[in-house]
Amino acid sequence: MSRSWTTALALAAACALAACGESDKPEPKRQAAKNDERPAAPPATLTASEFGAPVTVATGATHDADVTIDRGTGRIYVSWAVDLPKPKGASFTPQDAYVAHSDDGGKTFSKPVRANHDEGTVNAGFNTHTNIAATGDNRLFVTWPLMNDDMSKMNAMFSLSTDGGKTFSRELPVSVADGKATSEMYQSVATYGKNVYVGYLDYRDSLSPQMPTGVNIVHSSDGGETFSKSMRGEVSSCACCDNALAVDSKGTVYFAYRDVNAVSKNMQIRDTTMIRSYDNGKTWSDPVPLGNDDWEFNGCPESGPELAVDGNDTIHGVYWTGKPGRPGVYYTTSTDGGRSFAKPRAVAVDDFYPPPYVDLAVEQDGTVWITWDDRRTKDPVVRLARVKDGKLEQLKEPLGKGITPTIDTDGSLVAMAWSDDQGHPRGDPRHRRQERLRLGARRRELRPRPCARRVGRWRARR
Repeated sequence: MSRSWTTALALAAACALAACGESDKPEPKRQAAKNDERPAAPPATLTASEFGAPVTVATGATHDADVTIDRGTGRIYVSWAVDLPKPKGASFTPQDAYVAHSDDGGKTFSKPVRANHDEGTVNAGFNTHTNIAATGDNRLFVTWPLMNDDMSKMNAMFSLSTDGGKTFSRELPVSVADGKATSEMYQSVATYGKNVYVGYLDYRDSLSPQMPTGVNIVHSSDGGETFSKSMRGEVSSCACCDNALAVDSKGTVYFAYRDVNAVSKNMQIRDTTMIRSYDNGKTWSDPVPLGNDDWEFNGCPESGPELAVDGNDTIHGVYWTGKPGRPGVYYTTSTDGGRSFAKPRAVAVDDFYPPPYVDLAVEQDGTVWITWDDRRTKDPVVRLARVKDGKLEQLKEPLGKGITPTIDTDGSLVAMAWSDDQGHPRGDPRHRRQERLRLGARRRELRPRPCARRVGRWRARR
């Protein structure tokens, strides 16, 4: 059976949000655990009436979207992946990456343009997705993952548009300046003026059974025309969790990821951590935790953090933790340049909270928008919260059924995109039942989903 779903964008006078109808599945009631020190859930003062109706950007086998707003022009850009027919015997479905834009606040969108020059050279899904960033002067930068069929070669690819997304350059690996074969995935993008930064996970030296994976960054000072050689932070990341980049007004680069610290031979702590660089990634600080959760888990939760910086250079972070007794989505801030973080605030917690895809965007005045896909119900739904003047509030009802939501804001407009169909790997009913069984839903705790590493080949259990 062919898969078909849509990428939607919903809009309002002040906000643009993606949606597709509301879930009719009741949420499980949460009972407080003994000695539970979790803060109470945020009040539900946001209402759906604040937002406009959704606008469909693309239909068919579309998924893993990203959205960005050009700070200079206000143009909204959306990128996404499209499935192509799967060749007989192939392990992965080939895909293309497309981009469309809106100049009228999201009311209408341009005809989609393919960003990858060679057909079928995209492999988005399972927490690897398309990324899009605008650097001004009609410059648009798009990245996506690419794997060959046996996963012995993995690259984070990029393509550049200098005409506002009308045409794109031929795609290249972000590590092209290294001049040698690399193995990289889970890319993230941040921009600062003409500077473009791409972070990714590096598997070249990941040869141990537990897969300690490197975190790398490349830097461009000419709007994505050329890139530096890859620069590596002296840390180890979870091999299957996304990462996040952000840059402040001084040009300090912040890189967040899920850390891996061995507790014993068979167990590790996998907390969300951040490092910073003052020289475009040449050197890095010691890691600083976003939250001291001490979550012991010997596997890959496939849920990474997100970062954003406001006009006062306050760093805002959102992440998920699976620590028993208080699993869920948390929000935190740093006002000292990433040297320390405030005690995390609970955004969404429950006795059982499966790993979500999370994202956030921040306005210059410090207003924060947080979104994530809630997979506690049969059909995943997209949720939204806001932090304004220090008050954390959550939209009571989900925005609709959907997965992998992304969000951006330029201060006057908030745009959010997601896939609304249940045929995607994160939403397919058969996959969902298997995933809940593997994660131990009946025990309301997570069971490891280990990844195996072999020399010259990386293989993930799905």
